[in-house]
Amino acid sequence: MAKSPESQGLLDPKFQSTTDRVVTPKRCNARRFIRAILWVAVPVLIFFSFFGGKTVLPKFGRPCHGTSSDLQSPSLQSPDAICGTSFQTILDDSYPVSFSPSDDLFINQSQGKRRRGHWRRDPHVSGSVQVIRSSGPEGKLDVKIEVNDEDIPVHTSWDAETQYLRIRVEAVDFFDEPPPRPCVDIHAVLHVPSDAELRNLKIEVTALDVALEENLGLTAEEAILTTVVGSLDVAPNAIKSGGRIALTTVSGNIRGSLPLLQTLESFSASGKNEIDVYRTEKRGDDIPKATLTVSTVSGNLKVRDPLDDAAHLPKADYVRRVSTVSGNIDAALLFGSYADISAVGGGRVDTTLLPILFDSLSGNDEGERGDEDFVHSWLKSDVTSGNVGIEVLEPVWLGESDKKWALRSGHGGVSGNVEIRLPDAWEGTFAVGTLTGRISVSGKDVQLGTRQEGGEKVDMSAFRSIRGYKGDGESRLSAETTTGNIKVVIGQE
Repeated sequence: MAKSPESQGLLDPKFQSTTDRVVTPKRCNARRFIRAILWVAVPVLIFFSFFGGKTVLPKFGRPCHGTSSDLQSPSLQSPDAICGTSFQTILDDSYPVSFSPSDDLFINQSQGKRRRGHWRRDPHVSGSVQVIRSSGPEGKLDVKIEVNDEDIPVHTSWDAETQYLRIRVEAVDFFDEPPPRPCVDIHAVLHVPSDAELRNLKIEVTALDVALEENLGLTAEEAILTTVVGSLDVAPNAIKSGGRIALTTVSGNIRGSLPLLQTLESFSASGKNEIDVYRTEKRGDDIPKATLTVSTVSGNLKVRDPLDDAAHLPKADYVRRVSTVSGNIDAALLFGSYADISAVGGGRVDTTLLPILFDSLSGNDEGERGDEDFVHSWLKSDVTSGNVGIEVLEPVWLGESDKKWALRSGHGGVSGNVEIRLPDAWEGTFAVGTLTGRISVSGKDVQLGTRQEGGEKVDMSAFRSIRGYKGDGESRLSAETTTGNIKVVIGQE
């Protein structure tokens, strides 16, 4: 497999013939000019003779070759010309898996470390981890590994006591050469019995897709799914209950249909992040807090909470955080004490929020407290560049309460337009300002000025900042932009 540096072009012809491409001056200083070129070219030739090999990051992707194995769905197969078709199986085994509230299951796939100074490269790794329904009452984990070169070191281990599968693919001696390059296909299938339970399910891989089948009905106190270069797909009712679900990918898309739990987290560094939260059929006990955090560095976000089932939701403080550095946000969210919407890039932000309130809800996620005669909610949005549309719906009360609702909200922008729509239940004061944009505030019973000054009808478009109020409630609204326009609608227009 290994070839000499010379045969692989590590002494690049463009460096060997540097002086041949230099146009020699016609005057007497030509010799001095050539000498200067040689002083530069010779060290460059020496450097690239020793260090000229290109540094190549691990290359991961779809399966390298077609296979008739039933361990993978057709959607996860795709021929890859760089690997060829001559593969051999180095592991094809099945391990029994126990499911109970005290059992854990760990699947780990990693790349070995390359030693400095060696001509070693990472093979192309591809494949998947699938979690599917078992055809019988027993659980098991099937693992199949194929390689196109028997010299590729692949280390595997299974600890039956801890139910821990480890797969490590080491770097190999390999230089730039025509295909096929060293390739490894890894396919693991976890068969889950009906209504199975685990304490912890942790799948951490570097180069594999991870998919959980629909209607698994798995209960896991904590489920952590992580891939570096791969996609995550969690189908509806794959995990029906538990405490925490965390999805993470560095380069890949996330598509998750997740139950309403105490903690839901989804992060993608580069790729789409789509989360659909649904209410489970069994309401169960009320929980103190239900936190949802969805974020991406470069990619679009789409998040859906079960707004239509609001009257049947468990009594909980719904805390929501949605953020992107570069991308659009399309969200429909529940929120109780706190919601935070953040976008740095120039994407569009469209968010609908439904307040879920109850008598004992107080304070926000940062420990702030309000008047005890009110149930307080805090809403924050910060968008550097891009248009923002935020609509707050009429709140839903879970249980009886004599308290009123107070919403404290702050909205900031730089160069985009901001449009905020608040429900009739909103009563309080507002302050809106922009450096060069235009301002529009409307709504039934909305008055300009302070409560002490009384209302006054004026042409608001001529102002760069205005204050006003509606009713005698304790809500507060502040909105500021640098160059964008601001539109606020409170209640009926």
